[in-house]
Amino acid sequence: MAGALAWIANMRVAAEPAPAWDAADRLGELVASRQPHGAVDAWPIYQRILHEALGIDDLLNPDGNELYAAFISHRRDDDPLRGDWNDPYWVSHRARLEELRPLFPLLDELAEAMGYSRPYLRPEEFGEGPAPGFTILLPEVSLMRQLARLNTVGMRAAAEAEDWGEVVRRFRTGRAIGRHLSFQATMIEWLVSAAVIALVHNEMIRIVMEHDIPAPVCEALLRAMAEIEWPGPAPEEMHEGERIAQHDLLQWVYEPGEDGRLVEWALWSFSGFTGVGVGANLDPASPPPLHWRLTNLSPRFLYTPTHGRTLREIDDLFDQYALLATPGADFHEFDSAAAIARIIRHPVLEYFMPALDRASNNLMISLTFQAALEAMLRLELRHAATGAWPATLEEAMTPAQATDPVTGDPFEYERIEDDADGRPYILRGPALYPLTVRLDHWPVLNNAREPIPEAWREIEP
Repeated sequence: MAGALAWIANMRVAAEPAPAWDAADRLGELVASRQPHGAVDAWPIYQRILHEALGIDDLLNPDGNELYAAFISHRRDDDPLRGDWNDPYWVSHRARLEELRPLFPLLDELAEAMGYSRPYLRPEEFGEGPAPGFTILLPEVSLMRQLARLNTVGMRAAAEAEDWGEVVRRFRTGRAIGRHLSFQATMIEWLVSAAVIALVHNEMIRIVMEHDIPAPVCEALLRAMAEIEWPGPAPEEMHEGERIAQHDLLQWVYEPGEDGRLVEWALWSFSGFTGVGVGANLDPASPPPLHWRLTNLSPRFLYTPTHGRTLREIDDLFDQYALLATPGADFHEFDSAAAIARIIRHPVLEYFMPALDRASNNLMISLTFQAALEAMLRLELRHAATGAWPATLEEAMTPAQATDPVTGDPFEYERIEDDADGRPYILRGPALYPLTVRLDHWPVLNNAREPIPEAWREIEP
């Protein structure tokens, strides 16, 4: 008996993962497969903007030119998308916008590029053979989001000046930035893609509520939405890159094979239980010391599902969320709380998949607001043509155009008089929604512009 226990202990202490493939390669193949045939790749355009226009040499420690200095000073959460555009609070912000206008022609090149392929890099500390994870330069993604914010502020400025041609240009460019990031594979890039689209669409909704937009402009904006589709890939493909990433993580924390057991020290290294970095412990040239290997004796390996079972759990969860995003799917059978509970209860997945539900939520909400904006533009088009607001959505569009694409249920339209915020109608989303909506005014979709918080006025803008 003692000999058998000693043999088991020795096997556990010696247990190691045996990764067989490289995540960066598979993610790159996925992104390549998503590119529209013959489309111009926008990534080189972003490189020119970041490196040549803004003078950034090192994205991890950016120190650009004078234009970059103005751009950085503009990167504030209180960008002028709230309150009255002519409020004295925004004087310095409007001045910075004028400094940054030379960026707009460069940004507009993005609207003509329908593809986007940013390579994923292998971690530099590893030599030949598979490497754990992949490298995303998050400062790049952050700068792309800030370029989208600058572009959106420019869209508001153009609307206030009733420069509708410029409004359309800024709208097309904002759509393009959101579209580009949707071609990438990881969840963080999809989240930023949805955030960019939400920024552009929410501002356009406010513009529609605040201005009488000429009919040709409404038509141009609708064309932009048709020509620059978001997302680029089908919505149900959203999580496929993250599925690859999760499979990759498993091969680095489990013994190989269907019955492979959890390798505790490897999980520690990935999940941040200690201050020791991944490269110092998972580099094949630097095997873990004995005191790390002894963590494999933890009884957790006895109740943690095997490698094969965990792979199937991951695939089942991703399949459920992909089905939820498939047009025409019956969302009533989807239980978001149960899916989250499955992740939280799993001893491994709780560390690697906590944001899956949030990412799906952001995608669904963005699809709903996108369709709502199209409906509002058709209402505006009808109003421009007749001088009156329609009594029903069907007077301005087809039943399909008045339908939420996520649930298949129609939007609710209510004409109102003497609205405190000047809105001629209220447009609401469906009462039943497949995921938890974390928006203050839901289900109202055409919310008025928020005021400038008084606390901001106490701080130098």
